[in-house]
Amino acid sequence: MPEPLAALLRAERAAREPIAVPNSPKPHLLVEAWPRPQKPSYGVPWFTGEGESRRRRIASILFREIERRGGTVSASKEHERDTHRFNITLFNETIEVSFRERLTMVKVPPDPRRSYSYGTTEYHPTGLLRLRFENYLDVPIRREWNNRETKRLEARLSEILIGLYIAVEAERLRNERFREERRREAEAGRRRWEREERERRDREAVQALLTEVNAWDDARRIRGYVAVRKESDGASPDWINWALSVADRLDPAKNKI
Repeated sequence: MPEPLAALLRAERAAREPIAVPNSPKPHLLVEAWPRPQKPSYGVPWFTGEGESRRRRIASILFREIERRGGTVSASKEHERDTHRFNITLFNETIEVSFRERLTMVKVPPDPRRSYSYGTTEYHPTGLLRLRFENYLDVPIRREWNNRETKRLEARLSEILIGLYIAVEAERLRNERFREERRREAEAGRRRWEREERERRDREAVQALLTEVNAWDDARRIRGYVAVRKESDGASPDWINWALSVADRLDPAKNKI
């Protein structure tokens, strides 16, 4: 773990006073930009009034505490319309976070007064808040904090920050592994390309050699044929000179001298 991150972790673990969440804190700029949730025209809302107010208060304090420690908080680019998700960036590593009320599944029986009525399933808000790190972290670390009967989420911000530092380190190590894997893959690709390039050049050289041998053999055969013609039918000097010039042009040994 890099020393600046380790120092934050030590300081958080040594802190004796919990982070206070006042009843009416000034909203953080990101929280202020969140639209107020509206009750749906049909079905059950996914929030309670008290739960949403608490979520905004806790988020405002948590965001400022993160910024005090050198981090940044931003809206999720992948879930732009979902105010329950946001990104925390610390030491160049980004953790995606979801923060919302827990929902409970409720079975709604069919309405006996209606002929064609079927049972349905609804999800009702519980008023209990849950904060969760959504990154895929391939190590067994804590990723989720919930309200407890004996301890509300407001009193657990230090625990969340400690978990955040550990998650940031896990994300850093995971990204390092990915970068090392990509480096090894690139190196293997480079070596493979070099091997294929050597094989290609070798094939081209062999082909060029065979072409030269064929050309040399054609030139040798032309000269042999010219010698036979000179002996058999007294070919004209012009034709002999032309035929020998063709042989010379074809002969790679003669052209390379």
